Amino acid sequence: MNTASAPDTAVDRCQHALSEAILKGRFPVGTRLPPERKLAEDFGVNRVTVRGALARLTASGLLSVRQGSGYQVRAFLREGGPGLISQLLELCRKATEREAVIADLLLVRRHLAQAVLEKLCQHVEPGTTERVREAVVAFGDAVERGAPPHELAEADLEILARVAEGTGSAVLSLCMNPIAGILLRLPKLQEAMYRSPRDNLLSFNLLLQWLARPDPALLGPLAETLKAHDEATLHQLRAASAAGRNA
Repeated sequence: MNTASAPDTAVDRCQHALSEAILKGRFPVGTRLPPERKLAEDFGVNRVTVRGALARLTASGLLSVRQGSGYQVRAFLREGGPGLISQLLELCRKATEREAVIADLLLVRRHLAQAVLEKLCQHVEPGTTERVREAVVAFGDAVERGAPPHELAEADLEILARVAEGTGSAVLSLCMNPIAGILLRLPKLQEAMYRSPRDNLLSFNLLLQWLARPDPALLGPLAETLKAHDEATLHQLRAASAAGRNA
């Protein structure tokens, strides 16, 4: 499964190689990385490139840096963020491993969506229904044009972003953002999610009807619908993986 675009620059390639070494355990949690000069020799790049890669890995939560002590591998499972999920997917060699990570990703997305809906039962920002309707219409236009999965994913996430904004909760919107970013980097998952885009459009139109008069009694059925969509997506991914192995 392709999980991201191939690295383009020397810093990209160095960052990717270093993060892979960390996530695979070559540099275990708590260990101090070799000096920049040694890393540059090991990865065949200059020290400026290594410095740029180390800065990115520090920002992502894989490393910490202390003046005079160099870079140390952090306990990233405790201190890192969702941005590392894409890298973890890249390291999955077995289809079952990838599917397990994606299943957890969809589970988190689903529960965040449920939290958003619960919040909307309490409060809906003025103009939310109209803004969401515009985004649903745009998604429908993309479906009619036969837009590719990545374009449908962008339109889908725009709908969800506007729904989250309708809660007036910065926390919920900020929690949704990293998950959305990961989904935009998973083309095979997008293909599975939008294998029947008219069904997605139907669900969005039902969401619009609910949004006009949020009813807490319908949260259960909505949650079951979301779960059914995710299970169908995972089934499609498994079928595509099996087809690829048998090709």
